[in-house]
Amino acid sequence: MFEQKPAPSIINEQNVLTTNKTSKSQSSPYQTREGRLGAIQAKQRPIQAKQRPVQRKEQKTNQPLSGTSTKETQVKANVSALTGVDVSDTQVHYNSGKPAQLKAEAYAQGSEVHLAPGKEAHLGHELTHVVQQKQGRVQPTIQGNNGIGINNDPKLEQEADIIGAKAMQSHTLESTQPLQQLSVQSSSAQLVAQCKLEKDRLNVVGEKHDESDSQRNKEKAFCKEQTGSSNYWGENQFRAKYSRVSSKMPFADPFVLRIDQFISFAIQYCEEMKKSAKDWDSKLTMINFSFVYKAMKGIKDTLQKMDEKEDGFELSNTQKAEYNPLKQSLDENMHLFASVNTLVKKYQYDEDQLKSFVEGNSDDGLFSEFDVWLNSLTNLRDLKSLYEKQEFSELSSEISEKRSEAMHEAANRRHRAKGVWKIGDRHREHMEAMSDKQYNLLSKEEFYALGVRPD
Repeated sequence: MFEQKPAPSIINEQNVLTTNKTSKSQSSPYQTREGRLGAIQAKQRPIQAKQRPVQRKEQKTNQPLSGTSTKETQVKANVSALTGVDVSDTQVHYNSGKPAQLKAEAYAQGSEVHLAPGKEAHLGHELTHVVQQKQGRVQPTIQGNNGIGINNDPKLEQEADIIGAKAMQSHTLESTQPLQQLSVQSSSAQLVAQCKLEKDRLNVVGEKHDESDSQRNKEKAFCKEQTGSSNYWGENQFRAKYSRVSSKMPFADPFVLRIDQFISFAIQYCEEMKKSAKDWDSKLTMINFSFVYKAMKGIKDTLQKMDEKEDGFELSNTQKAEYNPLKQSLDENMHLFASVNTLVKKYQYDEDQLKSFVEGNSDDGLFSEFDVWLNSLTNLRDLKSLYEKQEFSELSSEISEKRSEAMHEAANRRHRAKGVWKIGDRHREHMEAMSDKQYNLLSKEEFYALGVRPD
């Protein structure tokens, strides 16, 4: 939830896509193509899915359209001829609702291919995935969230694109080699997913908010290359609605919720900082202080947007007036937090000096002053009563979830916005569980797996 320097807010929105709900999954290797992977109940076989949201229709599965059976025989023969591997035993399910569970248009699992309604054009691509699985080439390369393995090798997808396109030609290709009769390689590996940044809808990507300026610049260049758009928004830069003058629109991450969470977050970690100082845990004390400092800086940066009239008319004049004492107090005291933060960085590799500093401020020193001052901020808004919570840790979690809901609604509303919106990975986790996502959602690990590497 803490941001680095802002990025330009240039907006270009087109092409409506929709997604479907996900369900719980078991371990099974599979590879997806574009977008965030949904979970399915699967056999112990690899799955490779052509990832793109689909409109679900109430049609019977495995019922090909008129003339499709002849086309299927031809495409199977072409894939077999091009790869040297017999795929004639593959069962193709047309008008299948199962791809929707993966938020995909089609997928291959073992010797079965599932095609969503109207997605017969993916048959050649998916049959190539069947070949890859028969050859035992679908394996995870890194470990992602929730035990999900992520395949970041684009070669299999590129191969499926090329062979699939050739196989869909209107004539039957002749095989130049004997066909191999291979069975699908069983695997006990974790789920394999390859996600992509999409060009025709909004990509929402998780992060830890610790990216350096050089990392940001590297990510911007990478995202532009992948999406064709220079749009790259920080968490606190994306607007809830489109406008040629972005400052006239409220933030997707609501101003008031953001301020409230920064305050509750700062007080929560100040309490933990005092406790760790009394326990003589110098390193933990300074770690907690660094969180307090980041929260205070977050409040200051957010209030600065109000000063610069960038709040998108979210706040009334009365609300702005109520925030003025908070801003004034920050202006008067922020230098103290900054000074301590400088000392923290200076002492982080000197245990003796760090211990001496913590012990000297553990009782009635700076830490207690910080605590008194931070708690005075709640005079602005009685946060515990407002959110009906007893502890600041509970309060922070409650506000975080409300922010995530607002982000989800804004991302759905503006799912046609091309580009990448980086948000805290905690919010990404919340949004992962939300249904009817019309945007492409990737975790931090999935984003890095695409080729951009952290500093």
